[in-house]
Amino acid sequence: MKSARNSRNTGFRFTRANIILLVVLSLILLLLEVILPIVLSKSTLSRIETIRPYRAGELSDETIISDVEFSYLDEVETSRRIRQAEKEVHPRFSYSIRESIRSRKLLELFRIAVHENLDLREFFRLNGLEDINSFLLRLMEMDETSRKIAALLIEEGGTELVINGYIADEDLQQMVRSGWTTINVSAAKSEAIDMEESVIALTSMISPLTIHGYVLSWLSGLYPEMDSLMTQVIIDGIRILTSPNIFYDKVLTESLIQEAGERVEPVLIKVSKGDILLEIDTLVTEQQLRTIDEINKSFIFFINPVEIIGSSLFLLAILLIFIATFIYSIPYAYRKIMYTSISLIGCSLYLVTVFFILLRIMESDMIRFYDPFLPLFFPPLLAASITSRKRLGFLVGGFIAVLMTFWPSSNGVTFFYLTSASGLCLIFLTFGRSRIAHIYQALFSSLAVGGVTILFGLINSYGLSDYVISVSASICNVVLGFFALNLVLPILESVFNIPTSYRLTELTNTDSPTLNRVSQVAQGTFNHSKNVADMAYAAAKSIGANADLARVGALYHDIGKAEHPEYYIENQAMGKNPHDRMESPQLSASVIRSHVKLGVEKAKEIKLPQEIIDIVSEHHGNDLIKYFYNEALKKNSNVNEGEFRYTGNIPSTPESGIVMLADCSEAATRTLKTPNVNKYDRCISSIITDKINYNQLNNSSLTITDLYKVKEAFISCLVGRDHHRIEYQKSESSK
Repeated sequence: MKSARNSRNTGFRFTRANIILLVVLSLILLLLEVILPIVLSKSTLSRIETIRPYRAGELSDETIISDVEFSYLDEVETSRRIRQAEKEVHPRFSYSIRESIRSRKLLELFRIAVHENLDLREFFRLNGLEDINSFLLRLMEMDETSRKIAALLIEEGGTELVINGYIADEDLQQMVRSGWTTINVSAAKSEAIDMEESVIALTSMISPLTIHGYVLSWLSGLYPEMDSLMTQVIIDGIRILTSPNIFYDKVLTESLIQEAGERVEPVLIKVSKGDILLEIDTLVTEQQLRTIDEINKSFIFFINPVEIIGSSLFLLAILLIFIATFIYSIPYAYRKIMYTSISLIGCSLYLVTVFFILLRIMESDMIRFYDPFLPLFFPPLLAASITSRKRLGFLVGGFIAVLMTFWPSSNGVTFFYLTSASGLCLIFLTFGRSRIAHIYQALFSSLAVGGVTILFGLINSYGLSDYVISVSASICNVVLGFFALNLVLPILESVFNIPTSYRLTELTNTDSPTLNRVSQVAQGTFNHSKNVADMAYAAAKSIGANADLARVGALYHDIGKAEHPEYYIENQAMGKNPHDRMESPQLSASVIRSHVKLGVEKAKEIKLPQEIIDIVSEHHGNDLIKYFYNEALKKNSNVNEGEFRYTGNIPSTPESGIVMLADCSEAATRTLKTPNVNKYDRCISSIITDKINYNQLNNSSLTITDLYKVKEAFISCLVGRDHHRIEYQKSESSK
C-alpha cells in the first residue's frame, strides 16, 4: 500500500495525442493572452469619413490627406499581377522519343518488307496496323518498281514528318479553344530526333487532320508530275505508319504557371504622412479606395519586442505550472486530459469574452473600475463542479487573476479583487443534492461579491455613481456565472459522462430500473449494497474523499449478481445452496467470480460514468476466493491458485478502496455472534490487514491514517445496523 497521495498518478501516461492537444490549447491560450491585451491597449486609427461613397472612375468631391504613416499589402493588385503572369506562360509540349522511334522503325521495316517482297498483310498484323482506304490492295496492284519507289517515299516523308513534329488532334483543338496561337515545344535529343526548344505557331503544326495537305505539298515540291494514285498511296502509307509524337505536358505547364505566379512580388502600398489619398476633381481609382478601406480597418501597434518576449516567457511559466498542478490534482487518470482541456478551452473563451467586453466599456468615460465587469466566475465554478474539487476552482480563479494583470484594464488591486471575488463564490458553492441550490448559492455569492466590490471601491475612492455601476455589474456577473453553469454543466455531464455531484445524486435513486431489478431478484444483495453504500459514504466523508462517488459505486458494485442471485449466500434460502450440487470448487469459484464481469458489462450498458465502472471492476481486486480455494485443497493439494482469484484490477482510487473494504466488512461482520464494538474492531482490522498483505490497496492512495478513520466510520455504521431493540411485552389479548 502506498503511504502517500502521489499514487494518484499511478498508471497515467501522456500519449502523443495528449501532448499535441495540450500544446495546441496552451499555444492558443498563450497567443490570446499576449495579443488581445496589446490590441486592446492601442486605439484604432481615426476613421477616414468621405462626403459620400465613391466608386472607381468617379470624380472626387474632396481632398483627403493622410495624417499617419501606413503600409499594407495590396492583395487585389497582387492577385491581378499573378493572373497576368500566369496567362503569359505558353502551353508546354514535349516530343515523345518513344513514339518517334516507333514511327521511324515502322517506316524502315515497311520499306524493307516491300523491297524483299514479304507478306505485307502479315507485317500489318504483327505490328498492329490498320489498313485504311484499301492501302495494301492499291499498293500490291502497282508494279514492283513503283511499289519500291512508294515505300522509299513513304519512309522519307514519314521521317520528315516525325522530325518536324506531329501533334495529336485533341491537343491541337484544346489549344485553339483556349485561344492560344503559339505553343512552346521542348527540346528532344536522340538518334531518332534532334530538335531544339522552340515556339511554334499552331497554324504550322501537323496533325492527323492536316497531314494530307502537308504530304501533298511535300510531294508536289519533289515530284510535281507524280500521278494522283501514287500520291494517295504515299499519303495513306505515311498516315498508317506514323503516329503523333508531340503531346501536351499538363504537369509541366501547370508547374510553370505556378512558378510564374510565385515569382510575382507582393504589391506593398506605402502611405506617408501628408500624402494625398483623394484629390478634388480627379478620378478616383480602385487602389485609392482600397487604401482608405485598409486604414479604416487596421491598427497601428508600437510594440516593445523585449517587453513582449519577457511577458510571454513569464506567462508560459505560469501556464506550465497551472497545467502541471491541475493534472496532478485530478485523481482519475482517464479524466486528467479531459478536465485540463476543458479548463484551457474555458480560459481561452473567457479571454475572448473579456476582450469584447473591455473593447466596448473602455470607450465610456463613465466607468473607472473595470474589474467588476469581468465575467470571472464561470470558469472557476465550472472547474470545481466537473471535478467535484473546490481547490481546482481556486486554482483556475487564481490563474485567470494572474492573466488579467497583463491587461490594460488592470490596476494595483485587480489580482486581489478577482481572487477574493472568485474565492467567495467557490466558498458558497456546494455540491448540492439539487440544482435549485444554485439559486441560493448565487444569492449569497452576489451579496458577498457586492460587499467586496464596495470594499475595493473605498480603496479606489469611488463616487456614488461608481458604487452603483460597479456593484450592479459584479452582481450581474455572479448571477450570469451561475446561470451559465446550470446551462453548460448538464451538457458536459451528458457528452463526457462526467460524475458530477448532481449526476451522482440522481444515480443514488434506488428506484432506477437496474437497482429495482436487483431488489426484486436479489433482495439480500440489494440490502447488502445499501449497507455497503452507507458505510462507504461515511468512510469517504471522514477522509475527505468523494463520498457521493463512493456511495453510488457501492450501490452498483454487485449489480452483476442479479443474473444468478441464487449462487450468493445472502440470497439463499435456509439449507438451499446450489454450490452443494456443483461438480468442483473451481466451478463454484468461476460462478462467484463472474458477477464482477457481468456487473461491468451491465454498468457499461446503462452508461454509468467510468469512475463507477472502475469501482464495480475493482471491488474484489485480484483477491483470492478463499472458501472455495480451501475446499479445493481438501480434495487435492495440487491446486492452481489462479483458478480461485478474481481477475480485476486492484482499487485505483480511495473511493474504490473504501468500497472494497466496506463490501468485505459488511459481509464478514454479519457472521459475528453477539456483535459489539470490540468484535467489529477486530474483524475490520483483520480485513484491512489482509488486504494490505495481499497488496490490494497499493494503488488506492489510502494512508494508514485514512484506514484508521475508515475503520472508525465502518464501526459507527455497523453499530447502527446491528443495534438491539428492547423486547416488547405481549398484551393480554395476544396471549
